[in-house]
Amino acid sequence: MKFPIRINRNLLPVFLHKIIPSAYDTRGILGDEPNLLRFEQCVTAIKIDSVWRSTYKQRHPISNRLIKELLKDLDNPLIHEPAISAGSTSMDLIDTLEDRFGHYYATDLFTKLPYRQAGKVVFFYHPAEKRAIFRVSDIAVMYEDVVNAIFPLGYLATKYLAEAPAFDMADPHYVSMVNPRLLKLTKVNSKVSLSEYSLLNPWAGEPLHLVKIANVLNGTYFSDDKILMILENAADSLVNNGVIVLIDNRKIERVSILSKEKSGKLVIQKEVNGGAYAAQIAHRVRPNLNNAT
Repeated sequence: MKFPIRINRNLLPVFLHKIIPSAYDTRGILGDEPNLLRFEQCVTAIKIDSVWRSTYKQRHPISNRLIKELLKDLDNPLIHEPAISAGSTSMDLIDTLEDRFGHYYATDLFTKLPYRQAGKVVFFYHPAEKRAIFRVSDIAVMYEDVVNAIFPLGYLATKYLAEAPAFDMADPHYVSMVNPRLLKLTKVNSKVSLSEYSLLNPWAGEPLHLVKIANVLNGTYFSDDKILMILENAADSLVNNGVIVLIDNRKIERVSILSKEKSGKLVIQKEVNGGAYAAQIAHRVRPNLNNAT
């Protein structure tokens, strides 16, 4: 990261947010429930390994309309959205479907973030490895990623992160990284669930009618071989004629709809704006006839 130390945006006028290297104050998701806008801003400063927790509402309007059309004739379709990040786009699709589904499985590799407070400074830790990955103070947000950092920012970030107290497993503190509205929905609607799941693992739940995967199947996060593995896991999770909806939308929303044939192969059914990157790998998916339903 070129700028592992970024100014706390609470100190800057909005027009400087994208001019000066800066980040939202993640401490804003601690304590009392933040409003949704504040939550979405704060989680964008979270970086775990190579993945930023970026999210915002109404990010997939084209896909949501297509999915509603795909499912309109099915009774109680089962839907899985892995890698939901903060879950704001999950809520958009759930709202679009108007509760016309059998179950909506919202999953992500990590849904909670460990932290420890030292005065006004808060250290956030890797959810699995429990090492300090970033530090937030009134002045700055500092990250562990110092690869290609401008001197002396890398040195200073490493120095200050080294001051993090060891994560106390006897007295752990965690904060949810999931949209508060989605969290509430899982408690009042038994058809919506939230759990931790890795895209690299086979799906252990019931056969699905649709899997939506957005903004993770690209070279930034995975090699083509890993993308192939993820597509095979997704295909194995589907009933015959089930669909995978792939989405890339950094500047424009690119969509590919893949249908699972009886043979177990994936075929491109529809693409919008040139389609998603991972669709070009779908023809390599090896059918697993043992999973055909």
